[in-house]
Amino acid sequence: MRSFVAKRFETRPAGLSLDTEALARYADVIDLSIGDTDFTTDKRIIDAAYADALNGYTHYGDPKGDPELVDAVIQAWKEDFGQDIPREEVLVTTSSSIGMAQALLGIVNPGDEVIVLAPYFASYAQQIELAGGVVVEVPTYEENAYRPDEQELRRVITSRTRAIIINTPCNPTGAAYDRDTLEMLAGIAKEFDLLQVFVNNRGKVFSRESLLETVWKYDYTGDARTVDVHIRRLREKIERNPAQPEFIFTKWGVGYYFTDKD
Repeated sequence: MRSFVAKRFETRPAGLSLDTEALARYADVIDLSIGDTDFTTDKRIIDAAYADALNGYTHYGDPKGDPELVDAVIQAWKEDFGQDIPREEVLVTTSSSIGMAQALLGIVNPGDEVIVLAPYFASYAQQIELAGGVVVEVPTYEENAYRPDEQELRRVITSRTRAIIINTPCNPTGAAYDRDTLEMLAGIAKEFDLLQVFVNNRGKVFSRESLLETVWKYDYTGDARTVDVHIRRLREKIERNPAQPEFIFTKWGVGYYFTDKD
């Protein structure tokens, strides 16, 4: 019989739920495959949803999310992280999985690589492939608290790398990355963001402040000298002799610029 399923979905198992036949064979199986709880939704939530339905909230709303909810998200982010995020950068979705899929569809071009730290939530691979991307796995291990190895992560990053998916606390391991791990991951991402800015603007001199605004975004509250640290790390990786750079140069008293001497 002819199959109408796209070939890219024919060989990959779903992997999101436990086999129903296995559940039927055993009386005490605990399904840890997805976050489907076995308790009923709290009555207060049901009552509030019912009241909203009676009051006419049964039609399509703002595609970016209810304005009141968006306001609450912005306020919560401000209280928790001390950052003001632009309203246009808040998008409310029906679930985190839908949000992840939409994000990947929005940034991944065919052939782009997306790094995932394995083991990882089963749907990530399908979402990446649906966007036309290529899954690049970096294994993590229990004996190292599932912390990604920095050198291995740097090794797999290429010119085609588009994103690194970070899930903490991790599903399925339950591991939560400590501050050092998160700063290491953020540092790697910022180094490559810096390099992209330089390569796309050959010969243009950037001050520390302009690099902070371009790469770090929002209101960075740290020391502007953090740029110097990332520049030093970049030079250590791309220069034959970091003390005598051939690509990233310093314009004393102004900032940094990139040239490949072509």
